[in-house]
Amino acid sequence: SERGVVPLENMMCDPRPLAPGEKMAVRLNRGKSVEVFDHAEIRQYVMKQAFQREVPQFAERYWSDWSSYSVPGEVRTRGGDGGGVAQSLAQAEVAVDTALMEVATLAATVELPWQYAQARAVDAVVMAATGWNREQVQEIESVVDTSGKDLVGSLGHDGPLAVLSKNRVNVADFFKETVAVVTNPAIDREREAEAFSTRMIIGARPAIGAAPHPDDILVVLETPILSGGHPTLGDPELVRAVAEPYGTVSIEDLLERFGSRVAWLTLGLYPGETTNAAINRLAHEAVNAVRSDVQCLVLDDTQTLEENLGWLDPHLAAGVIDRTLREADDEINLRRRAGIV
Repeated sequence: SERGVVPLENMMCDPRPLAPGEKMAVRLNRGKSVEVFDHAEIRQYVMKQAFQREVPQFAERYWSDWSSYSVPGEVRTRGGDGGGVAQSLAQAEVAVDTALMEVATLAATVELPWQYAQARAVDAVVMAATGWNREQVQEIESVVDTSGKDLVGSLGHDGPLAVLSKNRVNVADFFKETVAVVTNPAIDREREAEAFSTRMIIGARPAIGAAPHPDDILVVLETPILSGGHPTLGDPELVRAVAEPYGTVSIEDLLERFGSRVAWLTLGLYPGETTNAAINRLAHEAVNAVRSDVQCLVLDDTQTLEENLGWLDPHLAAGVIDRTLREADDEINLRRRAGIV
């Protein structure tokens, strides 16, 4: 971005910023010119290499199976609970149209721990256990404007750096930063939508160059936040109505979608258990579960609150599980076979 670093006569085109997650690649060929790949060309190159390893006549079938995922403006879902392909395409009127799924009727009802546990008030003890305090909650309430007007001002983190804190902080706090930019509320939403994406995938992703398995479940969310999960938040219709405008679903609907392919992992330290032992236990349980065809792993703290187990940072646990699934000595990448909630 600095003028003069590269002589102007050597510049092939004007510089531009890379979007978050965007990649570029340079291929050095001995005795030949250098090849530069942009993000789309990298994807095409990888797909081409994958198809060259397959029987060419299967390529058309692969692309036809994927066609249902590329239809814009529709609610989409794939997979079933052992009953073959269950695809639903329904027109939607709000932001959920590019998001996700319709909850299919399953043979068995999913039992959710918080439906039977005694409701625990979100008091100072619970907030402290997850690294929150009342001042942070009040700060969030102060920036939530229900009048429909765009907020003008910094929405970044204005607190002290986590590394300098004398109190225990969450792992997530180490990734906060103060954002100080000149904003234009009239175009901020559109400008940020072009550069940032909060879309996430939960479930089993097919291998590159392979068609999705008809029994796999794949859910796409536009926003990585699930509503629900607490008995005092309201009835299911209300929780679902809150989620839909943001392209997401309630955690109850998501888990019902996966049915018997959900594994519950206790997010906490048992008596006498160290943090290292706890995360290793969770990683071992996660690997065994995915090998048993589980496609949704849930880190649940219900037992932790009920039995006063030791606190375990959810980001630390999720990070270790993610890495362990990637590095497992299996023929397929286990991380691509399951989502983490």
